[in-house]
Amino acid sequence: ISKKKLNNWRYKAYISLLSLFPQIKLVGLSGSISMMNAKEDDDIDLFVIGELSLRDLSKAIGVLSRKLTREINPVLFSISEFKKRLSQNDHFLLEVITNPKIWIVGDESEFDKMVKGR
Repeated sequence: ISKKKLNNWRYKAYISLLSLFPQIKLVGLSGSISMMNAKEDDDIDLFVIGELSLRDLSKAIGVLSRKLTREINPVLFSISEFKKRLSQNDHFLLEVITNPKIWIVGDESEFDKMVKGR
């Protein structure tokens, strides 16, 4: 996916709707999109930290997926689970920390505070 396509208002507008959930603290695009090597039909990987159920998140994601005509794969962590798995040097989280992310809700400084506050 191109940077131009990623900056397309439609993608950002739809995904930024997740900011309407006050329980969501951080949402980042991860995977091939954040590394800028995704193909047009690749799925969208979302890294989400917040205090909501996967069921509630999945409902919102389903709507977004249909609007964007792309599969969206969310990974959801509560704040406590994120900190616990980080303290255990969880391989997946270490990958997320070191790889690029494009923040939709929150930003890198908020993420860094959460990482350092483990």
